[in-house]
Amino acid sequence: MDSRGALREKYKSKIEIDKIIQLNTEYIGFNMSNPKFENNSENFRKAVNYGIDKEKMIKYLRNGIGVTASKGFVPPSLLGKKEVKGYDYNPELAKTLLNKYKTE
Repeated sequence: MDSRGALREKYKSKIEIDKIIQLNTEYIGFNMSNPKFENNSENFRKAVNYGIDKEKMIKYLRNGIGVTASKGFVPPSLLGKKEVKGYDYNPELAKTLLNKYKTE
């Protein structure tokens, strides 16, 4: 497979690939009981969500194989047509929210 998750050209005559969506969730967790996070700030949690470039994570950590969790950690196939507000990559908003967190 190449970095985009496609079969390399030299193997196409020997191997046939069928792709299906797999229900798999990977996430980053924080120990919010740590005294540094004693107020369990919504601004901090939102800043983390806005501050992570999920597209780059898929590209570099999963070799382009996967779907970003821009609408939360529930896989799209389980959401159906339900609309869920997500967190797009927005480093400037993340900085603003972190500054609010620091002054809480």
